Amino acid sequence: MNEWQNRFASPTKEKGMTPSEIEQRLATYDEKIASLEREVMATETLVQLLIGSHHEPSVLLSYVQATIQTARTKNVAASKRAALDRVIARLEDVEKKVQAAKDDRERARQNAAVEVQRQRAAHEVQRREAQAARDREDEDNSPGMGM
Repeated sequence: MNEWQNRFASPTKEKGMTPSEIEQRLATYDEKIASLEREVMATETLVQLLIGSHHEPSVLLSYVQATIQTARTKNVAASKRAALDRVIARLEDVEKKVQAAKDDRERARQNAAVEVQRQRAAHEVQRREAQAARDREDEDNSPGMGM
């Protein structure tokens, strides 16, 4: 058996499998795939919670970028290089998500600032209109000159 066959206990020509054994093996693979899918979902949720709960995305972004840089310059054995490359790819995905969250928060801050300015301007217009109405009322109620 080669390494792959040993690792996954694949059927070989030397060892025939009954249909029920094949079905059992496929069920085991389905369980493993489902477990990996749950793990991916849990990791995604964890990343989203970390991003959402961090008070300052720009700081979190700098941490992620520093971690990526450290990982890129890390000397590892060739046998571990593929795993490190996958970690770097995941960190780069996290970096994109943090950048998007940072951009979203910045847009929200800008929109909030614009809304505050709009409300202040509307309030000022109302105040001036009310003052003008009071001024007109005062003119109407004031005794006329020479009448």
